[in-house]
Amino acid sequence: MNKTKTQTSEEKKIKVLIFCPSDLILSGMLRAIEADPAIEVINIEKNTIESFMESVKKLKPHVILFASTEPLPNMREICKAIGEISKVQAKSQLFLLGNIPSHEEIVSLINAGARGYFDFNDPSSQLTEAIRVIHKGEIWLPRDKMSTIMDR
Repeated sequence: MNKTKTQTSEEKKIKVLIFCPSDLILSGMLRAIEADPAIEVINIEKNTIESFMESVKKLKPHVILFASTEPLPNMREICKAIGEISKVQAKSQLFLLGNIPSHEEIVSLINAGARGYFDFNDPSSQLTEAIRVIHKGEIWLPRDKMSTIMDR
């Protein structure tokens, strides 16, 4: 009976795949996430976008944390590619972390398939809440950005 309870709690965990080339940022993310027993980091990718995309296909995470310290010119294509993979298999929610781009770029990335954006300057204590929101299929944006975007 104990085994069944363990399996059930394991199955309910939010499986998270992380892409983060920065050890310093990754360390902070992991510290914020490890406090929440309902979230399980199933893999960390640090190298190439190609190996990251293979992990998305193979591991079928619930939430993908994609942390980037600098704007990537192909970010829209990455969002779209993850969206295409998610159509074929279990739906993975893409959550971007970085320095908040312009309002237009945020809207563009969400239209391309991202489910939210977490600013590196936001309190780390909000990261697990944001993961839960994204996992439910909702959108996460810093409140000030959400208000500005909605006003437009």
